[in-house]
Amino acid sequence: MSFSKTRTTYHASTYTNSRTRTKTQDGIHISIEVFPAPTYEELKNMRDKLPLDANSDQTAWKHALNMEIIRCGPRPAWSTKPQETPTQHARINPVQTEQLKDLLKPETLRRTFISMPALMAQIQADIQFK
Repeated sequence: MSFSKTRTTYHASTYTNSRTRTKTQDGIHISIEVFPAPTYEELKNMRDKLPLDANSDQTAWKHALNMEIIRCGPRPAWSTKPQETPTQHARINPVQTEQLKDLLKPETLRRTFISMPALMAQIQADIQFK
């Protein structure tokens, strides 16, 4: 798997409810690192390399990998559904951890997420409950 990544920006004010949004959220721009989508085999290897005595972040990551493996797994011959492909993984740029520590949960700041939508959903959940 190639480790080259791209960056994009999440603008909190674009995705939060205007009635619950705070002034702080209006100016928040979160830098996100996006990694190339792995192959199905690479997903399985990632999962298999995780330690058995995983911490909570690793357990969440393993669960996400398992769900992605199931989603992208081989289809039975009788299935008419097209084969799914793995998604690009994403995480918040570690450089912003200190800046965002009062806005987002520590788990959100440290974890790699299975997809951009999963990361954005977690960011929204963290912001709405702060």
